[in-house]
Amino acid sequence: EYVLGAAALGEDPPQWDAAERHFKAAVENAPTMLRAQFRLARMHAARGGMPEAIAVLERMLQAAPDHERAKALLATLSQRLAREQEKTSKAAHEELIGRADRLRETDRAERALELYKRAIAMDSTEPRGYTGLGWCYLDLDRRDEAVAMFRKAIQHAPGAADPTMGLAEAYRLKGSEREALKYYRAYLELAPKGPEAAVARRMIEQMTRE
Repeated sequence: EYVLGAAALGEDPPQWDAAERHFKAAVENAPTMLRAQFRLARMHAARGGMPEAIAVLERMLQAAPDHERAKALLATLSQRLAREQEKTSKAAHEELIGRADRLRETDRAERALELYKRAIAMDSTEPRGYTGLGWCYLDLDRRDEAVAMFRKAIQHAPGAADPTMGLAEAYRLKGSEREALKYYRAYLELAPKGPEAAVARRMIEQMTRE
């Protein structure tokens, strides 16, 4: 079975399914046949089946913990799988934030709120989820919660302009002009040509004139 599996892999193009079938039969008939297990793991990896390859290697190493090639391949595949999972997770997070942003921009703060919370559950260190929640809470007139979320965003991204502007707006709506002025000015220091710079200057002028 092992020889038949190797022969199937040597064809052009490789006969993957046949090779897998033969290698599995070899392992089933001779569970201690490490070379068949190793070839099966390599074949899974070559086909993109890293979880399957890792499972085979882990079983191998239980029986032969000093198998150097298996250990090296397991380390390589585990790192590669972790990178791919991280990429997938980041893409899903980006998609969720994008959907939430679009909902908030079209005055659907209640629905956006839930998506931002899901985004935070996926990655609690990314500031945009907290910033989005802060703007949603402002839209829903929940000012204290907005302040808490904008502050949380700044904790994770000191110097971020958007949550800084959010704090300025939240404090203004709470009637805390002194704090509002502080954060409008901070926003202008961070983003003097930012999208909210004109608003910040106008609010500073209005508050200091009064």
